[in-house]
Amino acid sequence: MSYRISIKDDILHLQFIGHVNGLHVVKVIGDEQFFPNLHKVNFALFDFSAAQEVELSLEEVKSFGTIGKIEANFIDNLHVVIILRNENGRARAEHFINSVGCQNWKFDISLDLPSAFRCINKPNPS
Repeated sequence: MSYRISIKDDILHLQFIGHVNGLHVVKVIGDEQFFPNLHKVNFALFDFSAAQEVELSLEEVKSFGTIGKIEANFIDNLHVVIILRNENGRARAEHFINSVGCQNWKFDISLDLPSAFRCINKPNPS
């Protein structure tokens, strides 16, 4: 499996592992643990820090952002932190945020898990 989904203390943590491409993200979207649980939490960590490689085109990122924009109609309040593998992913993360374009959701970008927890004002469980 190229990702893990865990839910704890009002936080959905989606962690990508190994090689990540558009097909892996599509699998997450179709996973029965993802959207139903995203609707139940107030915080989401989209974590690419354990990925060895991320191959997502800006067009793919825009498509996933559009899906997020649709979901924002059903999720009133969500704070999303995108945890980058490295600074090279910042442009993709910003493109995703701009593609969602939702005023109800708050977005942050982080380079590691401890910083991500600080963004959402939660203690790091590890």
